[in-house]
Amino acid sequence: LTANEAITESRRIMNGNKWRLFCLDFSFIGWELLCSLPLYAGGFLVLKYFTGSEAMAISLFLLLTIPLSIGFFFVRPYEEAAWATFYRDITAAPTEPDEAY
Repeated sequence: LTANEAITESRRIMNGNKWRLFCLDFSFIGWELLCSLPLYAGGFLVLKYFTGSEAMAISLFLLLTIPLSIGFFFVRPYEEAAWATFYRDITAAPTEPDEAY
């Protein structure tokens, strides 16, 4: 499959489905904003009220990045599963599990 053939196939599959994909992506914006809120609030508080050096404030912010963005660890797989289901839906791939398992 050449690059040009892949692009042509993608256009064929997405013909008439772009709006559905946009709506699917748009439905996750609220979850993503909700998940990023603690990260932005924590970063603001660290950089605004930390009295130590600037390098220490940045280090503290980077250390807090993972715990403050924990929501993305739950939303992202949900979003990936929604995209996979959307792809199966538009390509009419079977949704039943294989008998090989």
